[in-house]
Amino acid sequence: MPGLPLLLAIVGQRQIVAADESRIGDAVRSIVDELRGSYPHTEIVVVSPLLQRSEQVALEAVRAAQVRVFETGEPAMAQAAIAVSQLLLLLWDGDLDQTEINDVVRGREGRSRNASHRPLEPPDVAPYFRLVTPCSPSAAGPNAYEVVRHFPERYPGDSQSEDDFNKALRSMDRYNRDLAAEAGGAAQTTPEELQVRTDALAQRLQKSTHRGQGALYAIALFAAILQVVVPASPWWLKVAAIVTTLAVYNGLRRAGIQSRYQDYRAIAEALRVQLAWWEARIDLSVDGAYLRTQQSELQWIRMLLRVAAFLHRPDSIRSGAPDPDPLRHWIDEQRSYFQAASNRTARIQALLQSTVGTLVPVYVVLSLAVGIFLALWHGSPDFESHLRWASGAFAALGAVIAALLTSYSRTRAFSEDAKRYRRMYLLFDEAQRELHAAIDAKEEVAVRELAVALGREALAEQAEWLLTQRERPVGIVQTAAGQL
Repeated sequence: MPGLPLLLAIVGQRQIVAADESRIGDAVRSIVDELRGSYPHTEIVVVSPLLQRSEQVALEAVRAAQVRVFETGEPAMAQAAIAVSQLLLLLWDGDLDQTEINDVVRGREGRSRNASHRPLEPPDVAPYFRLVTPCSPSAAGPNAYEVVRHFPERYPGDSQSEDDFNKALRSMDRYNRDLAAEAGGAAQTTPEELQVRTDALAQRLQKSTHRGQGALYAIALFAAILQVVVPASPWWLKVAAIVTTLAVYNGLRRAGIQSRYQDYRAIAEALRVQLAWWEARIDLSVDGAYLRTQQSELQWIRMLLRVAAFLHRPDSIRSGAPDPDPLRHWIDEQRSYFQAASNRTARIQALLQSTVGTLVPVYVVLSLAVGIFLALWHGSPDFESHLRWASGAFAALGAVIAALLTSYSRTRAFSEDAKRYRRMYLLFDEAQRELHAAIDAKEEVAVRELAVALGREALAEQAEWLLTQRERPVGIVQTAAGQL
C-alpha cells in the first residue's frame, strides 16, 4: 500500500490468566477492524517487544487478521518503535494499579525526566487504547473486556486533544489516499521514492490551487464589471455572476486543495532534509526540529515524519565517513531552486506593482483630459453623454483591476516569498563554499556540522513558509478571505 502506515504499538502486563487470552484476541481484532474502517487508505503496522504473554497473544490475533507485524529481534528496537508510534494499546487487567499505567504513558509521552541531560520539551503525545480485562475470569463471559480510549492532555486544561488527534489521523489517511492516486497504487519501497512522489503530488496540487485562485479572481472581475462598468446589464446576469463567484470559492475551500498542497510540500521538504542527513551519516530525525510549536492541526506531519524515520532509517548510518557527493548535490539543487524562485517571484511582484502603478495615473489623467474636453465642447449632446459614460466606465474598471491585482499579490505573498527565497539562496550559496572548503581539508566533523545546521535552517524556513501560507487562505480579498 502506498504511503506511510499507522504504527500501532502493543504493550502488555507481566501476567495474564488463560481465560483472558481469547478476550484479548477478540478485543485486538475489534480494534484493528475499527481502525481499518476509520482509515481505509492507511496500512496498519503492529510492533511489540514480545516480552510478555499478553503481547504474544495480541500479535497472534493481528497476524490472523492479516496485519503486518514489524519484525525485530532487538528489544531496544521495539521500545524505539513504541516511542514513535501514532497509537498505543495497553493490555492490563482490571486490578492493576493506576500508577503503573500512568508511568507507562508518561514514558510514552516523553515525560520521564530521569536523565539529567534530557531537554525539557513539550510532550508530543498521541492517543492510546487501554484494554481492561476482568479481575475474576470465572465471573465474566468470553467478551467481558473494556476498551477505554484516552486522549492525553498536552497541557493543563487541554480540551481539544481528542479533536486534534482524530483530525491528525484523518489527515494522514487523506495523505495516503492522495499518494495512492498519484502513484497509481504502486507502493513506495524506499524513502527516496516516497520523497519524489510526495513532491510531485505537492506540485500538482499547488498548480491546481493557483489555477483555482486565478479563476476565482477572473470571475470576480467579470462580476465587478457587470456591477460597476455595465450597470444597465440584466439583473439576473449580475446575480448569476455573484453566485458563480461564491460557488467557485466554496468549492475551492471545501476541496481543501490549498491546505493539502501546503502539508505535502512540508512533508516532501522534510524528507529531503532527512535524506541529506542520512547521506551525511547523521543519526537524527527531522521531526525533532520541525514545527515544534505546533501541537494541533499540523502535529500529524511530525508524527508521520517520526514513523518514516523509524521505518526507513539505514542500518549503516553510524558507520563510515560522510559521503560529500549527495550533500553537494542537495546543496547545489537547493541553491539553484531558491535562486530561480527568488528571481521569478520578484519579477511577478514587480510586474503587478508596475501594472497597478500605471493604471491609477492613466485613468486619473484621462478623466482630467475628458473633463477639460467636455468643458470646451459645444457639439452633440449624445456624444458628450457617451464620452462621459466611457470615461467613467474606464475609471471604474481601472479601479477594480487595481484593487483585485493588489489583493491577489497580497494573497500570494509574492513580496514576502521573494525575500525569503533570496535569503535561503544566500544561505545555500555560502554553504556551498564552506562544504567545498571542508571537503578539501578532509574535515569530516565540519561536514557533519554543516549538514545539521543547514538542515535545521531549511526546516525552519519551510515551517515559517507553511505557517505564513496558513494565514492566507484562498479568497478574493485577502483580509476577508476567512469570511468570503
